[in-house]
Amino acid sequence: MERLNIAFRLFAVLIFLALGIDLQAQCGSYVEDGDEISCGDPNISCCQIEGACNGPGSACNNYDPDYATTGGCDLSCVVPGCTDESACNFNPAASEDDGSCE
Repeated sequence: MERLNIAFRLFAVLIFLALGIDLQAQCGSYVEDGDEISCGDPNISCCQIEGACNGPGSACNNYDPDYATTGGCDLSCVVPGCTDESACNFNPAASEDDGSCE
């Protein structure tokens, strides 16, 4: 059974490589290191900050204890700016309103 499991994992990696799938690209600069807690654990809340690398809507939405001081959220993907589409200085790349809208 263990050989079958190893063979399956090797096969999956080869398929990802052959198709050019980059698993880390789904999460931007966020890289999981194995200590993350998946959403659904009733005792721990997943990252709730929109725009965070592992926040809601991200393929990597989870709670990461490496970022405990920010609610388990990797904020390196958060882009501050004006998020009001009607403002003259609207920034479509912004993921967090910084109060600069005019």
